[in-house]
Amino acid sequence: MDIESEVSSCKCPECSKVSEVNNVSTYYRDIEDIPYNFESIWLHVHAHKYLCTNEICDKKYFDEVLPFARKNKVKTDNFIQFILTLAIFLSSTATSLILSLLGASVSADVVDKIISNIVIKDDADIEEIGVDDVAIRKGQKYVTAIYDLKEHHLITLLEGRDAKTFEDWLKEHPKIRTVARDRASAYATAINNVIPNCVQVADRFHLFQNLIENIKDIFYSEIPEKIFIKDGRITGKPVAKVTKELANIDSKVLETLNYDNSIPIDKDGNEIVYDNKLRNFDSKQYIEQKQRRIEKKQMVIKLRELSKNNPSYTLKELATEFKISVTSLRKYLRMSAEEVNDIDKIRLYNKGKTKMDDYSNIVNKMLNDNISQEYIFAYVKLKGCEKHQIDILLITLI
Repeated sequence: MDIESEVSSCKCPECSKVSEVNNVSTYYRDIEDIPYNFESIWLHVHAHKYLCTNEICDKKYFDEVLPFARKNKVKTDNFIQFILTLAIFLSSTATSLILSLLGASVSADVVDKIISNIVIKDDADIEEIGVDDVAIRKGQKYVTAIYDLKEHHLITLLEGRDAKTFEDWLKEHPKIRTVARDRASAYATAINNVIPNCVQVADRFHLFQNLIENIKDIFYSEIPEKIFIKDGRITGKPVAKVTKELANIDSKVLETLNYDNSIPIDKDGNEIVYDNKLRNFDSKQYIEQKQRRIEKKQMVIKLRELSKNNPSYTLKELATEFKISVTSLRKYLRMSAEEVNDIDKIRLYNKGKTKMDDYSNIVNKMLNDNISQEYIFAYVKLKGCEKHQIDILLITLI
């Protein structure tokens, strides 16, 4: 990508005198930016070289300062920040691998070099700071992080999170007038001892935390501990708590019941599958999902035909053409014709297997025969279902 500077003047880095555009020559810089669509992005910058007009300045020529890349750097500031963001959570080798998958060639050594260039610079004249404790190893090692409230960058890390260490640091920074801190009493004590006239404010995170806790208290005082719902309406009592009514069960009637947990069969010999999931296939959500499945099927068919008719296409070129990853492309190319044909068909996923499955068909059969909840409860209890399981079972199936 070719770009050209539109700046018409620039300050000399030595004497700060402004040089105009008529005193310049030009030069080119190749600078790598954040990769896009799995392709590396290079900026071919046509920049200016200025002649300092200050006769007594030792700096005769100087290069234009680019707002997006520092001097002598071959990567933009945004790209370096992107690499550091990955390196915070990954090793240098893993960061290099992720970047190569995204389309950028950055070695682990380069990642290490970028990390080593990070400098935490303290400022004795700082006036507004934020302070908080940070876990280096959760539950075992903590440090005190101090950052500049105006510039939003880290100033220093102090060993531990006790008041004494923070006090010693505050004594060397007498100009501090504002501190944003958490609710730890140790930091408050240190501030009061060293700079008692300092304004102490709560940071944004703890303000939100206080707000959420107060909202929870309001809800807990207004909303009951348990809410019972039946047929889409809130009821005042549990819908499946029928243990108190078991006294009305006729044991002779109970003895006549005979149900097992086998899959029910209809009169034509087909299995009956009970589905307790509520699905509205005419809803906006399902209609949009159906359209996306159709579009995906059309895309897969098209890319398979293109790959078949144009063997010279590489996987990367095909992936770029259809704006998908190479991994997804391989999956689509390996699909059978039957799998491709089923792409636009809806998939009805079932819930995971639980202990309730040992009794679900029994309950469904009894509900289908209009057996009351009381007798269902008593019958599955005889079959070995535990009380808390029965309550859940009836709530989920009724």
